[in-house]
Amino acid sequence: MRIAFVHQDPGIRSGGEKGAAVHVARLCEAFARQGAEVLRVEEPDPARAIARLEEAGALDAVYERFSLGTGPIAAWAQERGIAHGLEVNSPLDREEERYRGSAVGEEVHRAWKRAFEGATLVSVVSRPLLSYVEELGARASATRVHSNGVDLDTFAPLAERARARAELELAEGDLALVFHGRLRPWHDLPLLARAAARARALGAPLVLVCVGKGDFEEACAALPAEAVRLAGWCEPERVAWRVGACDVIALAHSSREAAWFSPLKLREAMAMGLVPVVPDLGDLPLAVLGGRAGEVYPPGDEAALAERLLGLARDPARRDQLAAAALAEAKRHGWDWIARDVLLRLGAGG
Repeated sequence: MRIAFVHQDPGIRSGGEKGAAVHVARLCEAFARQGAEVLRVEEPDPARAIARLEEAGALDAVYERFSLGTGPIAAWAQERGIAHGLEVNSPLDREEERYRGSAVGEEVHRAWKRAFEGATLVSVVSRPLLSYVEELGARASATRVHSNGVDLDTFAPLAERARARAELELAEGDLALVFHGRLRPWHDLPLLARAAARARALGAPLVLVCVGKGDFEEACAALPAEAVRLAGWCEPERVAWRVGACDVIALAHSSREAAWFSPLKLREAMAMGLVPVVPDLGDLPLAVLGGRAGEVYPPGDEAALAERLLGLARDPARRDQLAAAALAEAKRHGWDWIARDVLLRLGAGG
């Protein structure tokens, strides 16, 4: 199959640092491993993107990452009888209104509606997005949930974990809690830091390790300096080295209005054998099998989060049990499975 992967977001580029860039790169690699010939089109201007597609010659499918500019490429593919897939990672119009104070116009919505109505496949990263894409016109028979995958070659339990911990100056008895990625307001890292401070006050030997970019010192102000490690931004292999040195990953998202996410960082940490602790939002409880592969707590509940962290600190046997279950679950979600399913559904419709 010859497939074009198209996205129009100028912030997502080959080799880029953003999670979205990693997502695009890994899925394109997985398409190729499944035997597909992949044309990657990174072009904000739809006319130039379409020119690239026409220059490419015969295509079996076009797979497009949903963007504010979605519409013309879908129309081009549909007019030519080429299978067209849309990948939806967030409710873009709601994000525009909430975070940027701007509204998406009626003309854009009409273009979206035509694209979704005619799509061979609409792939969403979480179940909460199903109702959203159906409102935009997607047929229920064309929709499919593909939560974010994990690069199982890069993210796996460390063979030299003791050396990785030594680099972070983690003592043998420290319970290392990791945050990794680009710090955003919705991550609510201050809540996590406050919960960790509560658990420390009750005897949990917690150390918060921050790997990525952001004002971590301010966000972690509730913790003493000796309980924080600022590891900085690094390449994926070094991210894996630092995350794999830790024991627990806890997410502190609390907004029920933004419960559509499928965090790359969660599956990556699970694939390295960390215990996940997640709020009861969206598909996050499903990701940890309802508590069989991690802990679940009420979103925004600082005391409950502290209680979960304290419980893990006091019960190493349970930590080991949850870590093993998390690792097994993460191994089911490599990018290859997603790529196979996408290609199958686009091929069946082409």
